[in-house]
Amino acid sequence: MHTFQSIATQAGCSKRTVQTWWEKAKADHGELGTLAGEGQPRIFTDQEVALLVAYRSVRAAFPKEKRPKTTAKKAQKVDVTVEMGNHCQALTMPEINGTTFSLEHFRADDVTALTFENPDTIADEFLAVADVLIQGMDADIKTREERLQKTRTAKGRVAAKAQELKLEKRLYQHRARDLDTAQTTETQTLQDAIAGLHNLAQPQAPQNDNAA
Repeated sequence: MHTFQSIATQAGCSKRTVQTWWEKAKADHGELGTLAGEGQPRIFTDQEVALLVAYRSVRAAFPKEKRPKTTAKKAQKVDVTVEMGNHCQALTMPEINGTTFSLEHFRADDVTALTFENPDTIADEFLAVADVLIQGMDADIKTREERLQKTRTAKGRVAAKAQELKLEKRLYQHRARDLDTAQTTETQTLQDAIAGLHNLAQPQAPQNDNAA
C-alpha cells in the first residue's frame, strides 16, 4: 500500500512533488489511485507508483551543477497556410418542431389506470350527503332521547299515582263493604220496627157486601 507521503519518502522528495507527478500522470492516463473512504488517503499500487516516478522532472533527475546546458534556437519563420478542409457530409435538418408525442407508448401495457374526471366534485357531493345523513341521525337521536326522558317522567308520575290508586281502591272496598253491611243492618232494623208497629194496630173489621 502506497500513499503520497510514502512515495515521497521513498523518492526523497516532498509530498507536493509527488502530487505534481500524479496530476501530470492523471492528465495522460486518467484517474490513478483509489480512495478508501472520505477523509482517507489515496492508495496506489506498485504499477501506479512506477508510473508516477516516471514523471520525475529533469530538474529532479539532474542536479543543478550537472544539468546539461541547452541552447535555444530561434525558429525559422515560414509562410504557410493551413486549411481545415471539410471531410463531413451535411445532413438535412430533421423536422422536430411541431412533432406530437404520446406518453401512452412510454407506459406499461399490463396496467390501466381507473380515474374520475372530477374527483373533487365527487368528494364534495359525498361530504354534503354525509353531512345531511349525520344531521338527520343526530336529530333522530335527540328526538328519541327527549321522548325517553318525557316517558320516564310520565312513568314516575303515573307510578306514584297508580300506587296511591291501588291503596285507595283497597280502602274503598273495605269501607264500602262496611258501609253496605251497616246500611243493610240499619234498614233491616227499621223494617222490623215498622213490622212490629203494624202488628200493634187493630185488625180491620170485615166489610159486609150486602149492606146498603
